[in-house]
Amino acid sequence: MPSPPPPNLDDPVAKRLRALLRERGMTATGLAEKVGVSKNTVTNWTTGRYRPSGRHAGQLAAALDASVDAFLTATTAAVVVSTEAPTAAPGPEQIVIKLARLDSGPATDAVVSLAEELAALLQEAQRFVAEQPS
Repeated sequence: MPSPPPPNLDDPVAKRLRALLRERGMTATGLAEKVGVSKNTVTNWTTGRYRPSGRHAGQLAAALDASVDAFLTATTAAVVVSTEAPTAAPGPEQIVIKLARLDSGPATDAVVSLAEELAALLQEAQRFVAEQPS
């Protein structure tokens, strides 16, 4: 069985997650309960040992009342707190633009995963709307 990767406390996603936990006065245990994962999983994310999947990144952002973009984008300097409901789902072109703005780095995999999930949800929503009677 391979050894887990070493911690990477300089990982930007891990840093943002630790900062959000501190700002919100939340513990790893409390966050784990809100997201539906183990405390060990949250600890692995906060130490940079592993990164949250796109699905978990969305759940983390919601649990911490932060935008997914601010949470995952490595080039974001500050965490932006969500204060408004989204007005519309992002289109595929907006997802591609956000991906293009990313520097290649460790956050890219998580954002690509999230973009794929968003694109699939968008297609599902478009099919649902198309099936509704006028």
